[in-house]
Amino acid sequence: MKKVLLTATLVAIFGFAATAQEAGDMSINAGMGIATGPFGGDDSFTGFGGGFEYVFADAMSGTAEYYSYAKDGFSVGVIGIDYKYYFATDAFKAYGKLGFSSVSPEIGDSASGINLGVGGIYGISDQIGIGAGLDYNLAKGDYQDPMGVIIKFGLSYSF
Repeated sequence: MKKVLLTATLVAIFGFAATAQEAGDMSINAGMGIATGPFGGDDSFTGFGGGFEYVFADAMSGTAEYYSYAKDGFSVGVIGIDYKYYFATDAFKAYGKLGFSSVSPEIGDSASGINLGVGGIYGISDQIGIGAGLDYNLAKGDYQDPMGVIIKFGLSYSF
């Protein structure tokens, strides 16, 4: 798991190239997430989901996403609303994000909290990109410890 985390971090920071963004651009994405040590345990949970992004200024956007994680008959849904700031948008897209997340397990109480993250997108073409990111979800309820680091990989389509 440490090798996956290190590789994702290096790729997110150094490996992404794409075209510049402009206000009004939109994209959708779909991908996979690996939540490390969530829900009070040491095991990781794998999930799938997607989201929508709207660029409201040249280096700033808002995103909404939903991921569903499951393991051993237990599942949980995570909704995130984030603000992204792009540190690089010409030769590559690298971003930091801050937002709000809500975690809803199939049993137990929901939890809400802050979501922090970094990531990047490599542009395969003007419209299609491959992305990776690391989120740290601070949502905490009576039933769980903080979710910990969430590693995400996926595809995006800009229109």
